[in-house]
Amino acid sequence: MRKIIFAILVIFMVCNGVVAQSLGKMTLGCKRADIPLSLPRGFNICKTNTNNQLIYTTSKGDEHISFYLENNIVYKIVMHKFVDDTSNANKLNSKLEELLMNLYGAWGEPSYVGENVYWNFPSSKCTFSYVVSTQTLELDPLRFSGTSGLTTFYKCYADIKLEKIKNLFE
Repeated sequence: MRKIIFAILVIFMVCNGVVAQSLGKMTLGCKRADIPLSLPRGFNICKTNTNNQLIYTTSKGDEHISFYLENNIVYKIVMHKFVDDTSNANKLNSKLEELLMNLYGAWGEPSYVGENVYWNFPSSKCTFSYVVSTQTLELDPLRFSGTSGLTTFYKCYADIKLEKIKNLFE
């Protein structure tokens, strides 16, 4: 009888447990006090500290991680990540692809709806999105090695959201 109960417990943990419960060392279901220990390198400034949300940022302030809490337990993590600021669209695409491939490695093949990339797991869901803003500037040939004319610069940020599913029908 004990072996059957143990087998059921193991099956339950495998089906509901560990898959996509973390983003790096940041884990859904962790306690508020454990959050500073799980932060990636460089995220050490607590910008917002309320009962329901903690936001950590980098010293530059261009990236942040938000932890959403319920009863001091993390139920959602949102990472707002700076990808690149460049005039080379191919370089930007390459960096976005590298970021997405890292998520593929951690969470497997995603699903798509249009440009939305997402993963569904038994107890969590994950989404990946990005925004590219453009700015066209006229370059000064004296400052930019004889290059003149209009040049487009691209600035890209990505959002990675990991959140606990409250019920199976969500």
